[in-house]
Amino acid sequence: MAGILNEDANKVVEELEKLREKYESPLKKSVGMIQIYLKELIDEPLAEVKAAREVSGAAGAEHISEPTLSVSGQVMIEKEVQKTRDLVSDIVQEHRNLHKVVSRCGKDLDKHFEADLSGLLRNEKDAEGVVENRQTINKLMYEYFLDTGMSEVAEALKREAELPIDSKEEKASEDLKIVIELFRKREIVAVIEFLEASIYKKVPGYTNLLFDLHRQHVIFLLEENKDIKLKKDEALTYCRNFQTFAVEKCDEISHIMGAVFSYSDTWKSSTPDFKNPVWKLRYKNLFHPNNWLVVESNLAKLVSKINSPVEVLLTIGAKAMPSMLSIKNVLTRSPLISSEELPISVEIPNPIHSTFTCPILKVQATESNPPIRLGCGHVISKEAVNKLSANRNTRNTRHGNGFRWKCFYCPEDVNMQETKRLRFT
Repeated sequence: MAGILNEDANKVVEELEKLREKYESPLKKSVGMIQIYLKELIDEPLAEVKAAREVSGAAGAEHISEPTLSVSGQVMIEKEVQKTRDLVSDIVQEHRNLHKVVSRCGKDLDKHFEADLSGLLRNEKDAEGVVENRQTINKLMYEYFLDTGMSEVAEALKREAELPIDSKEEKASEDLKIVIELFRKREIVAVIEFLEASIYKKVPGYTNLLFDLHRQHVIFLLEENKDIKLKKDEALTYCRNFQTFAVEKCDEISHIMGAVFSYSDTWKSSTPDFKNPVWKLRYKNLFHPNNWLVVESNLAKLVSKINSPVEVLLTIGAKAMPSMLSIKNVLTRSPLISSEELPISVEIPNPIHSTFTCPILKVQATESNPPIRLGCGHVISKEAVNKLSANRNTRNTRHGNGFRWKCFYCPEDVNMQETKRLRFT
């Protein structure tokens, strides 16, 4: 399905590119000619008259007449304007013909993708009608925006959705806004000073991020618009900050130092010299622009202290949706499952699946039949507890108002008042 849509999209891009190549040059030429005519025949004469009046003063200005446009000049401008109009009309007509190609994308979308995704789950949540569910989703999106460094978007969502955010998360949001703004201005030293003077030194990943920030500042110094010798000297001087990482980052530091010593102005990421074997084989990766995006993402994760599950949830949903749609009719006719689990297998990285199976009844716990922890520490299902408490061996306890019965695994007495429901996450 994705291949079909990709083919349709490429076709649209191809047709638009043909349209651009056909009309861009003549349209620019025609508009340029109109601008030249306006400048030479109207703007310049008006400017000359204005300058002459200023020189001659108020008395002489009366004898200087307004400039007039000649008939030939008027014909030239009208001819060029009409030519431009004809070009625009042709573009509009050919653009209408592209509507068929664009509409094909919509038809393929309707054909290969399901518009109504409701009914795929028996215990489907109402995200709009139930306030609690809507706020849960808003909180997930708020955390995702913080996790990706979009603090302004997160603040707008918190304000408009009236999210109850605790003070710790608000502090993280303020810090995130500060460091991301500094980072995008390439004030890396200020970012490093902020992190070193904050509570984030104990956060996992701090050391690696600090090294990456120092590395990117060296790259920034090399790519500044300065004299080649001056910026290399500044970069070499700054490399002294790598001393604290000498043991664990020895190879990477050597790689950076080699890049500094052999750096050339032709190595800028915008115009890399791929013919240079030193650049191509050794140091090109250090100057790749995506390195800034990776460090910014890691910086946002460290400061926000949030590991948002949104990306994993979207990945699981995208993988599960085709299989769920293929068995939609079966699901609507027969309730295959009563829990909130998917009736299909979805492969995801680092899967975690917490379940409980009752050792007595050999059934998996559900929302209506949850696991119950007994006073002795053993865990069985709620149905098993009910059956054991209703057994003929159950007797009234002399102490308290509960019932006592023997645990299925150990000889200890179980008091119903001491049982607790367990929740697996």
